[in-house]
Amino acid sequence: MKNIARIGKYGLLMCGLLFAGCYVHIGGCQPRATCERTVELTKPLAAGSTLKVHTASGSIKINGTQTGACSGIAKIRVHAPSQAQADEIAEQVKIALNQTPGQLEIKAERPKTRGVSISISYDLTVPAQTNLLADTASGSIRLAHLQGNMDARTASGSVRMEDVTDGSAKLKTASGSIRIDRATLTSCSMHTASGSLTCEQLNCPDIVGNTASGSVRVACTPDASPELR
Repeated sequence: MKNIARIGKYGLLMCGLLFAGCYVHIGGCQPRATCERTVELTKPLAAGSTLKVHTASGSIKINGTQTGACSGIAKIRVHAPSQAQADEIAEQVKIALNQTPGQLEIKAERPKTRGVSISISYDLTVPAQTNLLADTASGSIRLAHLQGNMDARTASGSVRMEDVTDGSAKLKTASGSIRIDRATLTSCSMHTASGSLTCEQLNCPDIVGNTASGSVRVACTPDASPELR
């Protein structure tokens, strides 16, 4: 019994030393600094054009209205070991609006860094008649009041679409929920590996939806005659 007690004491002592060492190590870490910068965006965009928006990390929000331009903001957020580094890198991030006939592409030019986190979120207003290609590696996507074909993809985050008509929808997330409210579409495809699928007031003849882990609810309009797959 004495040997057991002695071993127990040494075990407690060793754990205490290890814990103390971890505490000193954690306490020695400096907090990460943050810099946020907002960039105003505007570019003429004709109705019926295609808008492509990509961000490696950040949310995308696009709203359709009666306008002849794509306008809004890009919010740049940088986390770095020091405030000076965060400020410097935030200024180095540039948002490019590349326009070709019938298409506008928004993409960020980011400096190559290590130990630094950069996220860029977009909040945009476009002509109601706009086709969209929106994707983010980490962040949510929200599309509203639009007419056209919608293609929205995120690796981690939710996808929500509301008041969208006159086109098709392809919505995909690896981890997050998908929700559609008040939409009239020619076809609709929804895929999530982990999350729920919810549709309210959906009018669509061809609906494909699957989730590996989550609930599925599809409520169509009274005049709809959908084929569910």
